[in-house]
Amino acid sequence: MFARSLMRCLWKREELVNRSVTGTVCRRFMYQGAKAKPALSPRKHDAIQMAFYHFVKTHPNTMLSVDKRLRNLNRNIGYFLRGLK
Repeated sequence: MFARSLMRCLWKREELVNRSVTGTVCRRFMYQGAKAKPALSPRKHDAIQMAFYHFVKTHPNTMLSVDKRLRNLNRNIGYFLRGLK
């Protein structure tokens, strides 16, 4: 939820609809001739990572370790981007 809220502050919905986390073609659609969507801007993506790192450190979770929560950030951003359509 934290990363999603932060993304809503940094980008407009119209900007995020046609973006991906890494800017590469989804492997599932690669052989169907899919084209890569532009990646999120690196500066804003780094800002999200740093803010999320600070959030994770200050709000511990007993179910997941800090490392696991940080590794799941790009996956959660991807889920958010897919849900915008």
